[in-house]
Amino acid sequence: MSYWNRVKIKYQQEQENGALKTLTEEYLLKAVSFTDAETRTFEVLSKDTPDFIIQSVTKARYADVFDDGESEKWFEGKVVYVLVDDRGIEKRIISNILVKADSIVKTIDRINENLKTMLIPYEIEAIKLTTILEVYE
Repeated sequence: MSYWNRVKIKYQQEQENGALKTLTEEYLLKAVSFTDAETRTFEVLSKDTPDFIIQSVTKARYADVFDDGESEKWFEGKVVYVLVDDRGIEKRIISNILVKADSIVKTIDRINENLKTMLIPYEIEAIKLTTILEVYE
C-alpha cells in the first residue's frame, strides 16, 4: 500500500553575482516506505537539480490530491464530514485534501466540484497555501 510522503531537499545554487545560496524545496511523493520515497526522489530530481541532500521525509495524510495540471500553487484543504450513527450521535471525520489551484477561491471551487457527488454533508474548515513545489504519484 502506498502512502504520501513529504520530502524536503536542500541544495546550493549559484547566484548571478557568483555567491552560493542554499535553497530548500518540498515535494510530495507516493511511496511504500521512507526508503522508497528517498529512492524515488533521487530518480525524479537528480536530472534537474544539482547535488542535493534529503533533509527530511515525513508521512503526509492526504485523502485526495486534485491536480488541474495548469496552476503552480498547492493548497491544503481541511474538510470535515458529519456522520450520524444509528443512535443519532454525530461523528466528525476530518480529511485533508491537496489541491493545485491559482487562488483560495479556485481551491474551494475545485473541492466542491470533486465532492459534489458525496451523499454525506461536508464543510470546508480551512485552506492554506503549502510549500510543495510538485507532486509525483
